[in-house]
Amino acid sequence: MGKRQLQVTCCFGKEDAGELLFRSFLLFLRRELEQASYTLLFGGLSLAALTHLTRHRMQSLCPPQLLQNIRYDHYVLPQSVRDKGMEARYRSAFELAGQAAAQLRDRGADESALCYLMLSGQTVPVLTTMNAGELYVFFRLRCCTRAQWEIRDAACQALAALREVSPELFRLYGPTCFCTGKCPEGKMTCGRQAEMKRKFSE
Repeated sequence: MGKRQLQVTCCFGKEDAGELLFRSFLLFLRRELEQASYTLLFGGLSLAALTHLTRHRMQSLCPPQLLQNIRYDHYVLPQSVRDKGMEARYRSAFELAGQAAAQLRDRGADESALCYLMLSGQTVPVLTTMNAGELYVFFRLRCCTRAQWEIRDAACQALAALREVSPELFRLYGPTCFCTGKCPEGKMTCGRQAEMKRKFSE
C-alpha cells in the first residue's frame, strides 16, 4: 500500500470534537459529526480495492485519470498468489499487458482503447474526503475481518493516521464489534471480537 497523506479541515477544535463525538453517540445524533471533514490520499490503491471504496456514496471522491496515472509496473501482489507459487506468472501478466499497451500506442491506437488492457491489480492514487459521520460507517464496515483484505488494510492504516490527527475523535472508531460490542455478521462472524477490541483499543 502506498504512502497516505492526510489533510484535516475542521470547523471546531480537536478537544471539542472529542467531546462532541461522545455526546453525539449518547444522543444517537450524527448531524454534528458531518461538520468535520477529513481528506485522505491513498498513494496506491488497486482498481479492485477502488470498487469497494466507491460503494460509500457520502464522500467527495476524486477518481484518478486512469490513462494518465496507470503504470503496469505498479500493482498489488496478494499473499495468496505467493503462497500458491504463482508469483512469476502473476507478474508476467502485468508485463504482457504493458507490452501490449505500448504496441498499441506505437501503432496509433486510440488512447481510450488502452483501458481494456488494465488489470484489477494495478494501483492508482486516490483522493477522497469524508465527514466524520461517514468515516464512522466506513471504518465499521472496512476494518471488519470480513471486508476485502486490501481495503481493510487501507482502512486500518487510514484510521491509525486519523488517530494521530484527532485522537479523541477517532479512538472510538473501528469495526462494528469494537464500536457497539456486537457482531452483525451472524453465522459468518469471525468469532474474534475480544481480539478486535484489544487491537483497536491500543
